[in-house]
Amino acid sequence: MFMKKLLEIMLSYYAQSNPVRLHMPGNKGKLTLDGRFDITELPCSGNLLYPNTCIESAQQQTATVYGSKRCRYLVNGSTIGIMGMVAVAVGDILMQRNSHISAYNALRLFDKRAYVLNNIQQSLLGKAITVEQIDKAVRANPSIGTVLLTSPNYMGDCCDIVAISKYCKQANLVLMCDSAHGGHHMFSPLLPESVTPYCDLCVVSVHKDLTSLTQTALMLGNNDRLFDLANYTVGRLTSTSPNYIMLSSIERAVVDAYERPDGYTQLSQSVSRLKSRLENVVRFKPNDDFTRLVIDTTSLNMTGEAVYMELEKRNIFCDVFSPHYVIMLLSVNNTEQDFIALESAIRDIESKCDHDAILPIITLPHVGDIEVVDNLLGETELVPFNESVGRICADNVGIAPPCIPLILAGQVITQHRLDEMKGKPTVNLVNGAIEVVK
Repeated sequence: MFMKKLLEIMLSYYAQSNPVRLHMPGNKGKLTLDGRFDITELPCSGNLLYPNTCIESAQQQTATVYGSKRCRYLVNGSTIGIMGMVAVAVGDILMQRNSHISAYNALRLFDKRAYVLNNIQQSLLGKAITVEQIDKAVRANPSIGTVLLTSPNYMGDCCDIVAISKYCKQANLVLMCDSAHGGHHMFSPLLPESVTPYCDLCVVSVHKDLTSLTQTALMLGNNDRLFDLANYTVGRLTSTSPNYIMLSSIERAVVDAYERPDGYTQLSQSVSRLKSRLENVVRFKPNDDFTRLVIDTTSLNMTGEAVYMELEKRNIFCDVFSPHYVIMLLSVNNTEQDFIALESAIRDIESKCDHDAILPIITLPHVGDIEVVDNLLGETELVPFNESVGRICADNVGIAPPCIPLILAGQVITQHRLDEMKGKPTVNLVNGAIEVVK
């Protein structure tokens, strides 16, 4: 059999097309890798599973930069850190509906029970939750011992971490946070306040917004006991052969961000100029983080998917779309030429859009302010995806990206949800079948 290097062909084609990269990773294709750095565990290199020498020192240096007591480098992405946090949660967990699929998967893997706040409106990407919502949920469900935030969310909206941290301390609650989209917040006063000094445990990505390799992240902590327990769990789940080029890229990304705070000043100015030039052309969704550029596609009288695809035709690749939004992830490695190309593309799309078209009305079923997710669903079976309407879902199922479940375990499967997933990359389906309660 003649074998083709299919992945290499795809990657080469993409790179040679000189795309405008408005998606993760934050390095934007500008990393220089040295194959000589690809080594195994040696006396000089230390071991991520039992860090010593340079790895231990690098992790402690990174913890200090983020205002935390402890740090662990992660080479299985934020996913592995989120799983480690959920595994050691105290009591039941209060979490947001727009939590990452890894949090829901961890509930099942570690037999945890969660109360899920329905912080979603028209977009499954959700909005930030408040102290008042947390307090109401905790008073109604006293078994809650851990609050697991998602802040910032995909759209760049942040929870009030200072107020929530103060509340959790007063209420004797453990505070954890999936801040995968906030790894850059520590490096500029123009950005939202970082959650890292305020949480018992948190996870930040260093590839989404910083310049590290994809699949790299940090678990940070200020609670020694919980950090040790989570670290132990992560050690049992992570690879025993961590890539040293990935580890080095984590350290380099943090050091580069620390030494280059002016990069965010310049990026902020570029974003402001772009928005000003397009003020009468398209509407951008307000948010807390200027590195999340979110087009409100209703201002073009188009769906998010349609605008996403039109930009792709013009060699501009964004990170994700929702029914009414296109989300772009920016970093200090984006250039002024990227913004010029984006402006030109948006003007061209606007000039050709049908302003009289009728957009579909997007509605999400209201199922109450809070839902319970646990493993008490009983015996299950797999049924074909297209034959599952009306059945009770036994797993948390969605599309990737954004890797937020469209259907939670315990919810009734609707035709609307199946239609949303058709033709898209799904998570937690098994060969086209979905797990349901018998």
